[in-house]
Parts: sequence; C-alpha cells; structure tokens
Amino acid sequence: MFSRNEIRERLLYAIPMFWQDIKEMKNHHDRSAEELALFAVEFFRYVDSRSALTADAQKLIKWEVMLGIPVDTSKSLSERRSVVIAKLRGIGTVTKELVKLTAESFEFGEVEVIEGDGTVTIKFISELGLPPDLSDIQKALRDIVPAHLEIFYEFKYNTFAMVKANFATFEDLLNSGLTFEELLTTKLGGA
Repeated sequence: MFSRNEIRERLLYAIPMFWQDIKEMKNHHDRSAEELALFAVEFFRYVDSRSALTADAQKLIKWEVMLGIPVDTSKSLSERRSVVIAKLRGIGTVTKELVKLTAESFEFGEVEVIEGDGTVTIKFISELGLPPDLSDIQKALRDIVPAHLEIFYEFKYNTFAMVKANFATFEDLLNSGLTFEELLTTKLGGA
C-alpha cells in the first residue's frame, strides 16, 4: 500500500511540469493524496473482509451459504474456512493438482495423490494419524472427483521398528505413559 507522500509524488508526475510549482496545485495534491490514502486503507479493509481466507465468523457464514455448505458453528473458524477454500478450489476441471490443492487446503499438511486404475489414493505424508476434519476432506474430494473413481486414503503412523528404536525395553515403553493411539501418532525421536 502507498503512503500519503508516495501518492502525492505520483500525482505530481501525472501533471505537466509547469503546474507542479503552483501553490494551489500542491495544495490540491496534498488533499487528494490524503483522500486516496484513506480510500486505499478502506478498500483493503473491504477486500480483506470479503476474502474467505480472512473472513470473520459472520462473513464466513455468507461464504458457506453461497457455496451450499452446511453451516456448522460447532467447528472452529479455521476448520470452516478450510471447507470453504476447498470448495472454491474444487470448481473447474478436475486434475491431479486440483485434488492435491483441495486436500491440502485443510489443516493436516501435505498429501500425495496417486492415480490408479479407476482409483485415486490420497496419501497423507507430513502428519501422523488421522486428520481431525477427515469427514470434511472426504466430502470435499467426493464433490470434485468424478463419481466413477473410487477414493482411498492412506495415513502415516509410527511403525513397530520406530517404537522399538525409541524404547530399549518394554518397561521403558510402559513408563512413557503413552496410550496406544499416542504411540502411533506421536513423533518419536529419530522417527
């Protein structure tokens, strides 16, 4: 965004040189620069309020209604925003890149899309365990992937070898206090 002085300088270059020294023109440019700077601030505030990436709860409801997404206020704003962004990205021709972009618009990191014979596999590669909003991801992908393709999901977990490498004995494992679920989904040292 431009400051008042930057706008004033640009306005000066927009008029003939012999007008630039006229006191009334300088005054006019000062006032115009002030108004344009205020306008720019309001304009960007308006644009931010209309973007799904920065929408508050009230504006997000408008996005959800417009896109036909059920409004679920029990979900966090970031989860709801992810659904809206996925829906927006899912408009158009379906490509491997579009499927990847849609899946990654949710808060669970990077995915790999593997195309097979009549199948598409979404492999979560950067996070351990199940995404907290898996049902939203599945719905968003089902909305864009052609109906004749079956969608499979692969998730990343700690392996037995990783657990064995991090705990010398079974007693060490028990003393860690980790539940089975935590053992599968907690980043272990060296894993």
